[in-house]
Amino acid sequence: MGAEKLNKKRSGALVGGIFLILAVPVCGIQVPVQAFFFLAWIYVILFLEANSYSWNELQEAMVHSCTRAVSPIFFLLCAGAMTGIWNLSGTIPGLTYTGILWIRPEWYPVTAYAGCFLFSFLTGSVFSSCGTMGILFLNIGTSMGYEEKIAAAVIIAGAFCGYGISPMSDFVNLLSSSVEIELAKTLKAERNSIIPTICVCLAGCFYVGWKNAELAGISIQESSKMMQIFGEMCLGMPVYIPAAVVLIFMLMRKNAMHALMAGCVSGMAVAFFYQKYRWQTILNVLWNGPDQGSYFHSGGISSMAGTVLLFLLAFSLFGMLEKSGAIRCMMQPLFKWADTEKKGNIAAILFAFVVNVFSASAMCSLVISVSCLMSVYDEKGWKREKMIHSLFLGALYMSLLVPWHSNVVTPMGLLGVAQGGACIFWIVPVLEVVCYLLTFVFSHK
Repeated sequence: MGAEKLNKKRSGALVGGIFLILAVPVCGIQVPVQAFFFLAWIYVILFLEANSYSWNELQEAMVHSCTRAVSPIFFLLCAGAMTGIWNLSGTIPGLTYTGILWIRPEWYPVTAYAGCFLFSFLTGSVFSSCGTMGILFLNIGTSMGYEEKIAAAVIIAGAFCGYGISPMSDFVNLLSSSVEIELAKTLKAERNSIIPTICVCLAGCFYVGWKNAELAGISIQESSKMMQIFGEMCLGMPVYIPAAVVLIFMLMRKNAMHALMAGCVSGMAVAFFYQKYRWQTILNVLWNGPDQGSYFHSGGISSMAGTVLLFLLAFSLFGMLEKSGAIRCMMQPLFKWADTEKKGNIAAILFAFVVNVFSASAMCSLVISVSCLMSVYDEKGWKREKMIHSLFLGALYMSLLVPWHSNVVTPMGLLGVAQGGACIFWIVPVLEVVCYLLTFVFSHK
């Protein structure tokens, strides 16, 4: 027999304590967020054990929850390995050089946004977009003189907008199947708010490019530093082979993991046969990434260690919260308040967002929210299409407002950007909220 679910008072103490611990790094304290997740993890274990939960029960809950993290963890490790190898093989330097030659600096934000949007839309994978096209555009942008945080913001915004409206997106398909509504109708429910969001993001990209028009004077020919960097590299046609391999795999709609593995193996082959690196050097870069002294030094399996640890801590933490029933208990007053469809849609957004805060996973938020909300909507005769719209906002886009969320930390890790460095891309969820509220008001008139 397991321990009884926590009552409202104890659930409040548990959830409140976790929130206070996790809120500390948001206040600007320069300590890795993983340390605070570890403290929250310890707090939850001690709290639940003091409330009659055994270690075996908690361990079982953690293991069950962490199984959801296995796939994204291996994706991260493979993406880190590929990035390091592509820097060594000359793939990223070569594509960066080509991008600088062909893309005018004032058009860079629009090009990066549109490129990552299309890649996410065609592949249905936001992390693949950030881990391939995103890395290339980030290097192009910083080489042109753009701040790293601006380049990352544009890339991540484009990737998530494309992912949210893609018929191949795992989130979209899971939502469609969970609420038992056709995929076309699911996408239609999101259309009224995502299209204005895309338009405003593009307008913002035009503005950023216009504000940085002075960068147009920076070119390869005029920059002796960049000339020296690229002049020391072998940037012949073979360096583009790994990128072509990944693109072919993606266009053939192969699994994103297979595409990354193919890109990694082909990059190792180019590094060995074309760049003439020894296999010991290649394997070392595979694990540790290139030397920090080089201009293109991101990547390596070990570079993803912090993000992987965060995944494990976040998923195990949420597993214990799910076991105790604390979040559902705390959200019961919200559902009692939601006595109309309009209030119900707002409650759905808030519930999905709260689950995001404590689970750090959009998929967990979606699954838990649907399981809790379906019966409420059906019982009261509310439209499921409205719930779809609410979950797009609360479970997917508003996850970008949570600094420790996997949808924030993972793209940061893939791009090699310091955590919190791309807070500008918060414009996406903010715009989604505004557009949702406008369509919400007009649809109920």
